[in-house]
Amino acid sequence: MAQLCVATSAAPPSCGPAQADLGANGSLRVRVDDVVYHLQLRSSQVEIVVMHNVVQIDEFVVPYEWVGHTLRFRDDERHSRYEIRFPEAAR
Repeated sequence: MAQLCVATSAAPPSCGPAQADLGANGSLRVRVDDVVYHLQLRSSQVEIVVMHNVVQIDEFVVPYEWVGHTLRFRDDERHSRYEIRFPEAAR
């Protein structure tokens, strides 16, 4: 089980449990209830497609960084910051 944290503007992050599945090819699937984040990690950027059931609700490409066992990225257009925190054994 991972933890997904999202913050908007200067507000502190809101965090909750998320099901995260890391693929061998740089893919990552993060599910929170019926919203799924499909991430494809490239060398310096992550491609993100957000789905609500079968409806795509967002798509963007942004730089990312690993800080320990935490994947961080931000969507400056929407003034949002994201962290996916993994247990130590997951990465």
